[in-house]
This record gives sequence, structure tokens and C-alpha cells, in this order.
Amino acid sequence: MANQGLAWAGLGSLHAKTRTPVLATGIAASCILFLALFLSLGGLARLTSTLALLIFATVNAALLRLKRSPENPEFHVPALIPKLGLLTCIAMLIQQLFSLL
Repeated sequence: MANQGLAWAGLGSLHAKTRTPVLATGIAASCILFLALFLSLGGLARLTSTLALLIFATVNAALLRLKRSPENPEFHVPALIPKLGLLTCIAMLIQQLFSLL
């Protein structure tokens, strides 16, 4: 994303030997360490589950957008798959919300 100008260019800098994004990895590790130090195990598990569902919902929404985009005629996926995935993620997020109340 940094190479395409969609994120800060510094996040795309790679380690010379391992070719891994050092700064992005460090930022992610720092966020994880902060959350692990200040949240209970149950809270961390709920947060991880919620974030994973949000990511999956975003991916399914992006698939729907790609399917409708005329710029990607070679992209083929049955429309039912991302629609069902998005609806499932939303339903599970709503269930998580109601379990907190």
C-alpha cells in the first residue's frame, strides 16, 4: 500500500537482508504489547475476535466492490460468496454486541 501511495511511504521500507517491513512490524508489535499489558486475557480475546470479524467484513465488502468494478474484468467470484460472508460477519458482530449488554 505504501508503494501505491495509499499509506505513508515509511511503512513500506524493507530490511535489506530479510525484505520485511521493519517499521510496520515494529508498530504492530508495539500495539500488541500495549494491549497485552493492559487488557485481561478475556478482554484481549474479545478484542481479537471483533477485529478479525471487522477485517473479514471489510475483505468481503472489497470483493463486492471489485466484482462491480469495470476496471477488473478478469476478476471472477460468484457474488453470493462475498455477500454471504459479509452478512455472516455482520450477524456475528451484532451477536457480540448484544452479548456485552
